[in-house]
Amino acid sequence: MKKLFSIIAIVSTFLIVNSVLADINEGLVAYYPFNGNADDQTGNGHNGTVYGATLTNGHLENDNGAYNFDGNDYIEIPGNQNLYPGNHDYSISVWIKSSARPSQFMNIVYNQESWSNDAVVLSLSPSGQVTWVFHDNNGGGMCRIDTTQTVTDGEWHHISAIRNRSKNVSQVYIDSILAGEAQDTNANVVIPLRNKLYIGKRGNIKSERYFNGVIDEVRIYNKALSNNDIQELYNKNSLVSGCINLKDNPIQNGKAMLMQSGEIFQSTPLDKNGCYKFYKVDEDKPFGVMIRRLID
Repeated sequence: MKKLFSIIAIVSTFLIVNSVLADINEGLVAYYPFNGNADDQTGNGHNGTVYGATLTNGHLENDNGAYNFDGNDYIEIPGNQNLYPGNHDYSISVWIKSSARPSQFMNIVYNQESWSNDAVVLSLSPSGQVTWVFHDNNGGGMCRIDTTQTVTDGEWHHISAIRNRSKNVSQVYIDSILAGEAQDTNANVVIPLRNKLYIGKRGNIKSERYFNGVIDEVRIYNKALSNNDIQELYNKNSLVSGCINLKDNPIQNGKAMLMQSGEIFQSTPLDKNGCYKFYKVDEDKPFGVMIRRLID
């Protein structure tokens, strides 16, 4: 039998701290917030064309703030060398939500049009784990990261996929936590300009491996995101956040409730690190956060 166990943390005053951890616009070459369209908001002109995907609520619950992909939809972006890594640092940041368990990989971001071309691939495996691949077909080999955390649980997850050439390492962060890394000795990943960048499917190679779920806030950088960058991207726009430990272990099976005027103002599940985030709050009222979890 499960019992409901509660930890209550009360904060009597509310304070918003406007501190800048990092410049998340530095090195940004393409940005797709999907606020009503697939336009690139950097001003660099890498606008996308939507094929079948439909607007839905974003990870901040904003109306028409993300695109839903139902298994045969995608967004196509014209090829441009600024979108590809070459011999440089490179990063992709994206929010996803999916509960699909497909029979093959589901691609989030992909830019290979031919097996003979170099490739950059960010995808989900059939068992729901993130895979990050750099492939140099000119003798450099492949750098591949297969993470072990399942993210096809119907919840929003933030993914940061990074290539750091100065350290010869590639990394994947899930919800701001390092989930996998590998040595990356590929000399040069050169994507032909004719290759388009796809969001939600593979290039025109045999099976398209469509994504099934929601994609939001796609960012492409010509730099390796730092830990501060990743934390800021993950926490961006949250007003109240925190993490809860019990006996030095994160509380995972539970939820956080934001209390104002004696009522539950919002609630959200705790993530695997025992963390929560709230994006709305009445700034004129004191608030409290109640943490509840189920225990055997």
